[in-house]
Amino acid sequence: MFPEFQKARLLVHIAFHYTPARVTYLTQVLAAISRYQFAQVQVVIDTNSPEASALDLPHAEHLAVLWQTHENLSDPFQLTWQHRLGMAQQRQNYDYFMYLEDDMVVPFEALQAWRRDSELLHPLGYLRGFLRTEIDANGRVVSTDQKAVTAPGNYRRVGAQLWYYPENPYHATWVVSREQLDEFMDSPAWIDGNNPEWGVRERAAAGMTWAGGSPHRTLLPLNANGLTHEDARIRHLPNNYALDDAEEYGSLDLDTLHNQNILAVCYRAWLGLLQKLAPAASNSVD
Repeated sequence: MFPEFQKARLLVHIAFHYTPARVTYLTQVLAAISRYQFAQVQVVIDTNSPEASALDLPHAEHLAVLWQTHENLSDPFQLTWQHRLGMAQQRQNYDYFMYLEDDMVVPFEALQAWRRDSELLHPLGYLRGFLRTEIDANGRVVSTDQKAVTAPGNYRRVGAQLWYYPENPYHATWVVSREQLDEFMDSPAWIDGNNPEWGVRERAAAGMTWAGGSPHRTLLPLNANGLTHEDARIRHLPNNYALDDAEEYGSLDLDTLHNQNILAVCYRAWLGLLQKLAPAASNSVD
């Protein structure tokens, strides 16, 4: 279901709506992907402009990069959906499939942790997600997409550890194994994202988040301090939410997110105590 990366092939599609200012982000994204350790990595950059496909972006020699230009789209946001056809056609040729917005960095360590966690979570009906983060003006790591501190219901006990159930599961990227892709393609989420409350781009980047409808099934691991684990954090490079004082998103640092609500802190501690007393008693305690 989740083969070892060193023996596996990865197909990555990146949506890149061309503006000169975004080239620096795409360059950093490619640099991060260059550090992935797979048997093969193929990157396809879906862009709206022939001018973009003429760019000679620096990347590692072993990284195969292919440009695909999609002109005359009825809606510019439809660019974010162009990966669907390419992935479907390449389903038999790769073991893993990944979609990225052009300003999202997913470290290889985060991808490795995703695989390990998915081996546990997927058979239980959960999805392993990521937490999109930014750096604010004070150098703090903040959550890009969470607007409210966690409530007790935002924590779960699954397997041998505690997990965070994000109020907003959006993180602008997704990754699936080939078997998960089959499940994805058989679901309504493959066609339209299956969440009418999200916009066109957000639904394209949702992956399997809403494949089963509402509520979502996304979980994130916690570290020893009760914060979203470092290996579940990915970077939104522009920091535009965190640096905008008028913006409601990007304002919660991780300590505030997880430790501001005393009831949630107590509930998390109770779950941790249960885990120590009876670690095998249940796969999940809400």
